[in-house]
Amino acid sequence: MASSGRFGRFSNRRDRGFLLGVIFFMLMGSFMAFSLRNASTSSRNHVQTQGYATVRTSEFINLLGEGSFRSVNLDSKAGIVSGIANDEVTVSDMFAGEVTVNSVRTNAPETSELYNPTYLQTVAPDTEFSYQPIISEGLDKYMVTVIAIGIIEVVVLLIIVILLIRRRRMAAMPQGGGGAIDISNLRPGDRVTTSRSMSSNFSIERPDASFSDIIGIPEAIEEITEMETFLRNPEKFRRAGAVAPKGVLLQGPPGVGKTALARALAGESSVPFIATSGSNFIEMFAGVGAQRVRELFTLARANQPSIIFIDEIDAVGGRRGMSINSSDEREQTLNQLLVEMDGFSMTDSVIVLAATNRADRLDEALKRAGRFDRTIAIGAPNKEGRKEILKLYAQDRPFAHEIDFDMLAAHTYGLVGADLKNLMNEASIMAVRNSDETGLPPRITYADLQEASERVVAGPAMKSKRMMDEEKEQVAFHEAGHAIVSHMLPLCDPIQKITIVPRQEAMGYVQYYIEEDTYITTADKLSQTLAALVAGRVSERMFCGIETSGASNDLQRATTLARRMADDFAMNGEDGSLEVSVYDEHGMKLPSGEHDKRVSDRVGELLKEANDLAKKILGEHEEDVRKVVEILMDEEVIEGDQVSRILGQAA
Repeated sequence: MASSGRFGRFSNRRDRGFLLGVIFFMLMGSFMAFSLRNASTSSRNHVQTQGYATVRTSEFINLLGEGSFRSVNLDSKAGIVSGIANDEVTVSDMFAGEVTVNSVRTNAPETSELYNPTYLQTVAPDTEFSYQPIISEGLDKYMVTVIAIGIIEVVVLLIIVILLIRRRRMAAMPQGGGGAIDISNLRPGDRVTTSRSMSSNFSIERPDASFSDIIGIPEAIEEITEMETFLRNPEKFRRAGAVAPKGVLLQGPPGVGKTALARALAGESSVPFIATSGSNFIEMFAGVGAQRVRELFTLARANQPSIIFIDEIDAVGGRRGMSINSSDEREQTLNQLLVEMDGFSMTDSVIVLAATNRADRLDEALKRAGRFDRTIAIGAPNKEGRKEILKLYAQDRPFAHEIDFDMLAAHTYGLVGADLKNLMNEASIMAVRNSDETGLPPRITYADLQEASERVVAGPAMKSKRMMDEEKEQVAFHEAGHAIVSHMLPLCDPIQKITIVPRQEAMGYVQYYIEEDTYITTADKLSQTLAALVAGRVSERMFCGIETSGASNDLQRATTLARRMADDFAMNGEDGSLEVSVYDEHGMKLPSGEHDKRVSDRVGELLKEANDLAKKILGEHEEDVRKVVEILMDEEVIEGDQVSRILGQAA
């Protein structure tokens, strides 16, 4: 260990590099300061900023001979001669051009004849001459600035050096104990941080949330209720010989309520809640992440019964062996996490909750029994769940009329709790915006809710994005193709709205009405969905004679769906192959040239069948397509009963 008495000695490469960087920065600052002074000195004779003109020596002598000056000051040391004119004179300033001034200066070397008294009295006998400094030989304001900058730099450098030395001393000292933290007087929302070491980044709190705050995921609440019983009365399990799960993995897409569920468990159990995220353990320096894991579990055991919550655990719990360097910092941190979870004893009352939306990327050792014993899959809420969530966020909001939450829930298929909360907030914002225009109190209408749902799904309407009539017609034919084919195929969802109003994510779209959530589908339904997806491109070809880039997203979705049908679902007909792709333990697809070729051939067949079906339907209903396009060109939107009436006639 280096002696702390040797000021400025840094054996650590990082410290040396940092110190050299600071010194380089300060040298650059000094250079810039002197450059500023020189630039300022060279330009301070400028007539527009100093009030005098700077002329050539010859011109100054001519003015002197003409008797233009009443007094002249000479400073041979500074090399400057300055004259005060009897009246304003017009001269050619070296910087500003021709100007009219009362004071004129010139730069003259010490050998100039201007410093010869005999010559001056001969040339200008009526002029008063004085030999005194024009510019002070002391410090000017620019030199003061330079000195001040230098002093500040030296002080800052000394402070940094002292801090580096103190840090090295603290690093050499043994770490403190870090015992239990008294949380008996904590109230909801209070946070207590541990100061056990500089790397600690964890806090303890007591959330006031409860399961009644969680809506739309009843199965997840039922699964996690046992954890509450264990935390409240662990002896009940021990007497029965049961061991509560050490870890619970909350798996689901973003926004479904994984964090809210963890906080609700802590609130219902009235136990300390220690929350962190996987990224808090990732550092570029080896050993830091593992040390933080040890601190986290030490803190939890010291305050048990308690809950550890690790959000986005896939940041630290990803599969090992995927990196070229198998001993990298992330893998060391994961190993320490596995060891700590194995280290729970029968008497430990600590539960680890972890959340992820990429469970497929987690290391298998992390998911095995004895670590994360239980996995709770939390999906997007069904129609009834969306209805209850919408009602929750609709509380205490002013509505212009009674809202049909059944219909609104049907329009928000696939949205999660966070999306629905955002939807209600957007509707409130639009109500306020409308009230500013009308002068009436804000009231949320169904139109506000409908617009809010579209903003959440497709982005805001791009009012400034005005299409040319030709482009508008192309988009209208594209959307009309989707609408007619979807309506004529019985297994496709009913249509709620057709629009060619540009939004952030699309130039137009067809909105469907999902009457009931479904969890399994058939090959026939997927085939008809494929036909509806490619119908926009087919309509462009048939009625506009062109192919536009607007079908890009449709074709990507159609190709992805066809590939899943051919590979993941093995939907190859009654006599087709049942083989699907196989993945290794790292989630990488195992190569199979013959199988991949069969899949690609089948994808091509499915897309061709969908194209032929859409072409057949549009050819039979050409008049209906043109009728929909005509209405879209005039009104830009067809919705509600109007959709049913127009498409009903087409049927």
